[in-house]
Amino acid sequence: MAAGRGEDINPHLANWVESLRGLCETNKQWHARREFVLRNMEAFPTIQPGIPSSSLDRLLSLSMVWANHVFLG
Repeated sequence: MAAGRGEDINPHLANWVESLRGLCETNKQWHARREFVLRNMEAFPTIQPGIPSSSLDRLLSLSMVWANHVFLG
């Protein structure tokens, strides 16, 4: 997904993604996890920003596992 590679993204999507940040995440961790979410949203076509779903839960869970693996080993 081009949006995950630093290109301009829809302001609504950007605000929504920012709302997914965890309270304890450092800027470095959040920016990496944000990129993961944006790059992998295409794999979950039923995700609609702002609407809770099991697909969103799965993507966010995978993003946390990935970030923990990268930052905590």
